[in-house]
Amino acid sequence: MNPPLSQQKKNSNLIKILLHIPVPWVFVLSFLVGLVPQIILPIRIQSQDTILFIKIAGVSLFVIGAIFAAWSLIIFHKANTTTTPGEISKKLIISGPYRFTRNPNVYKPYSCLPW
Repeated sequence: MNPPLSQQKKNSNLIKILLHIPVPWVFVLSFLVGLVPQIILPIRIQSQDTILFIKIAGVSLFVIGAIFAAWSLIIFHKANTTTTPGEISKKLIISGPYRFTRNPNVYKPYSCLPW
């Protein structure tokens, strides 16, 4: 059974709005939502060695992610095409990190942000 026409129109409008949110902001907002439980119920780590290891791993993963994001965006800008979901691309990118995955600009950099 299909939802009523008014509900379908509301869903369509919501989808149009969500398609205009840049993908990095989706991950930033998700990160902030995940930060709330950490603030409310913080995990305490006593070992200084463990804390140092976590910080080094976190910074390393962040740098790797930032490099992937910058590389991907540079390729898009050189090809003069869009990175915004919902907009029509002018060119299919199949070089650089796009040889390995369809959308490295979305999945790779932000999956490297564990903290």
